[in-house]
Amino acid sequence: MQISIVLNGKKIQEEIEPDLLLIDFVRKHGCKSVKRGCETSGCGLCTVFLDDKPVLSCSILAARVDGHKVTTLEGLKEEAEEFGAFIADQGAEQCGFCNPGMIMNALALFRENEFPNEEEIKEYLAGNLCRCSGYEGQLRGIQNFLVWKKEKKGGGSIMQIVNQPVRKKKDAMQLVTGQPVYMDDMIPEDCLIVKLLRSPHANAVVQEIQTDKAMKVPGIEAIYTWKDIDQNGRRFTCAGQTYPEPSPYDRLILDRHVRFVGDPVAIVAGETEKAVDRAISMIKVQYEVLEPILDYHKALDNPILVHPEDNWEALCPVGADNKKKSVRT
Repeated sequence: MQISIVLNGKKIQEEIEPDLLLIDFVRKHGCKSVKRGCETSGCGLCTVFLDDKPVLSCSILAARVDGHKVTTLEGLKEEAEEFGAFIADQGAEQCGFCNPGMIMNALALFRENEFPNEEEIKEYLAGNLCRCSGYEGQLRGIQNFLVWKKEKKGGGSIMQIVNQPVRKKKDAMQLVTGQPVYMDDMIPEDCLIVKLLRSPHANAVVQEIQTDKAMKVPGIEAIYTWKDIDQNGRRFTCAGQTYPEPSPYDRLILDRHVRFVGDPVAIVAGETEKAVDRAISMIKVQYEVLEPILDYHKALDNPILVHPEDNWEALCPVGADNKKKSVRT
């Protein structure tokens, strides 16, 4: 079907699939400030303006905005930089992933209420989630911005050096204004899509996994399972401290023994996301479901071992000994 949308002031006419989401449409057209976070309409990271009103682009079909105006942070560059500087000055852009969506909603708030109080700010931005900052940095940044705006509007003098914060991160403004600094923002168009089939069990062994039908899905390039990984090979750690990392080196890329809900069972690579999703749905897995340890109070000296194998190691003396009846993480 064909749609016509005005995106950041530019009219776009394009043939699209009926189930294409607005978030995928705008990102395809270079609007990388629109982030994919929860995909459940709960985080606010994908906020855009639809006819100047904030909406969640992950919950709207692109077909539904046919004939309408869509604005992202890229189309509000001057406002975003002016306000975003106050967020950056408070160090509220730690990972920066949530900032563009929060700034979009904050700008929407200022258009409805030029000088909101603290409670009004909190209520309006309640739908924007941030895992890093605890929200206090954003709140200080908003309040400082409002003070600055009042002084500017009233013609008062604004100190440029005295009583001003020191911005700590070199990429702060890139983060708050939604510049393409994350891996998903910089991937070339001809890259394969890779997704993981994950375990629904907290403790299980894969008895059999069938991928032959999934491999026949058009566009699928490869499917990897535990059978493709040397189960006796050297393991690694997912922790990220300096070497030697004290956490046990107990991971394989794909392990026949899965140890938590979400542990990878298969890696699927294909030309399109639809092909990959279809292939994942066609993979059949038979598990030997084992009793899990779900309470760390019961873990010590429990006969159930998370890592009973011998080919893992700890490079620091952290009490790692799989010969004892102690649960391993």
